[in-house]
Amino acid sequence: MKFWKNFCKFSLCFGFAFVMIFSFGCSPTGDGEGGPNSDPNSNNFNGNTSYTTPIDIQSGDSRADIVEDYMHAIASIYYETTATDGKKSQSFNGSGVAVYAGGYIATNWHVISEVVYYPNKYNLKVEIWDGEEFEMHDAQLLWENINFDLAILKCEYANIPYVEMADRWIDTDDRIRAAEEVWTLGSPYSESLFGTYSSGYVSSPLERVSIASDRVYESLIQHSANISNGSSGSGLFDSAGKLIGLNTLGINSTSAKAANGLFFATPIFPIINIIGEISTLAEDNDPHTKYSFPAIGVTGHDSVMAEYYADLNDFEDKGVYVASVSNPGACLGKLAAGDFIVGLCDKDANEESDSFFKIEKRNDLLYALSKYSSGDEIKIYYKRGSTYNNVIITLG
Repeated sequence: MKFWKNFCKFSLCFGFAFVMIFSFGCSPTGDGEGGPNSDPNSNNFNGNTSYTTPIDIQSGDSRADIVEDYMHAIASIYYETTATDGKKSQSFNGSGVAVYAGGYIATNWHVISEVVYYPNKYNLKVEIWDGEEFEMHDAQLLWENINFDLAILKCEYANIPYVEMADRWIDTDDRIRAAEEVWTLGSPYSESLFGTYSSGYVSSPLERVSIASDRVYESLIQHSANISNGSSGSGLFDSAGKLIGLNTLGINSTSAKAANGLFFATPIFPIINIIGEISTLAEDNDPHTKYSFPAIGVTGHDSVMAEYYADLNDFEDKGVYVASVSNPGACLGKLAAGDFIVGLCDKDANEESDSFFKIEKRNDLLYALSKYSSGDEIKIYYKRGSTYNNVIITLG
């Protein structure tokens, strides 16, 4: 199915401006045959069992069974600061979920944003539950992307049970549908509300766009499973227990004319694509070989962003508007300011191939790039004036 070629037929961008009340996260197997429930008589989460595959979900498992096992993959994320007298203090900041063998935890970018801006001020801590008590561990920020609102941490305690991810939103033949059941599991307010479960439904098959804290959130999944302040980074799961997104924001308003009580999640698709490479590079402990998201070397925006920011070009064209081209950069001499990026595929492919991604907005471009690595050659389709063309570039 050419999802990207058909997506424009039912895509919808709806901006929820000025009614935001949540910006979640802003508060000061043993033998390799399966996850923790591969042995129904064992709840061994203390490091004596090696979790090399996702938590094993059987067809006969009840939702209660699944949630009970998934509790061990849920993380509470804290900032740690050190005072001038050497005393350390910790403040809860959001949720996360283990997604890969070795202690790799996915969360929202805004949950760890202060660490990005002030790396010398804050350290990351991850709290997990081993079945009997809570344990606090150091964590390292490996990757973050403000536009996706996603981040990946690595916990120093590597033996955390983890969940299986599934793309059911972006590049898929099994896209989730309206009225399909989804559920969440997270830690809205540190230990006191750890493991909070709620269920609901996919509210619409149309992707949503929202604005909060002067940022545009694109490609959001709208659902009705209740989340609250501190739920950022918690998992959104389908009925089979597959992780399909991370809860990102909710909106509410006292105005009778504004949207109210709506919840949104960021698709997990980018992390599915990059987690293997990130983990491979992280395991060599070489700071010079850390993962870098593939870059095309342009700055720009799309029509959705232009709608909210008066200083951006006002245009109706779909695609990513190229505001400038980096020098040096992958697109130097190939794209120019004023171009619109409208598609992307493998170097030797074309618009009819399975690798072709139709680019209508910023996140379309980012999602497509997440399938590649630095050094890969790709073909970019662009519009210059009224003329369409394509060019091959090497990703930076």
